[in-house]
Amino acid sequence: MILGITMLMEFAVGSASTKAFLLLPMLVPLGNMIGLTSQTIVQASMFGDSFTNMFYPTSTMILLTTSAINLPLSKWYRWTWKLIAAVAVLVVAALMFCVAIQYGPY
Repeated sequence: MILGITMLMEFAVGSASTKAFLLLPMLVPLGNMIGLTSQTIVQASMFGDSFTNMFYPTSTMILLTTSAINLPLSKWYRWTWKLIAAVAVLVVAALMFCVAIQYGPY
């Protein structure tokens, strides 16, 4: 849920720190009510922000890189979709591990 919310916010807010400022005051209490630690919630938010930088068309890194090498965005997606899918599986597995071990508190 937190990963999805953060990924959706990426379209409107590109800055990770601004997104954390907007989302975490709402997500941490909600997550704590369902038994998640604050560190797991922050980790999910960080994963949601970083993961989307690989494939969102609003990502400055993707747009600048593909335009600098004159590569259409459709080709970028065709070349990287397997990597993006593998990273998505790893992100979900890492979050499941964080929940299973009650990651944090420090």
